[in-house]
Amino acid sequence: MLNDAYIATQTPPYGTTGTYNSFKLNAKMQNRIDYVWTTSHFTVNKYGVLNDMQYGHFASDHFPVLVNMTLH
Repeated sequence: MLNDAYIATQTPPYGTTGTYNSFKLNAKMQNRIDYVWTTSHFTVNKYGVLNDMQYGHFASDHFPVLVNMTLH
C-alpha cells in the first residue's frame, strides 16, 4: 500500500496546498498534481511545497515538493 507524504507527514505541511501555478501569480494554488508516495518502510518527517519567486516570476509551472523521510 502506498501512502501520500502530504497526509503522512509528522509535522504540518509547509507552503501552499497546490503544486501547480500555471505561471499565474494570482493562482489559488490549491490543486495538488504532484505527489510523493511512500511505503510503510518510511516515516515522513517533513513535507513542503517550495513556491518562491525570483524577479516576480515562477521558475516553473510546477512547484518543487520536498520531503524529509526516515527509512526504518
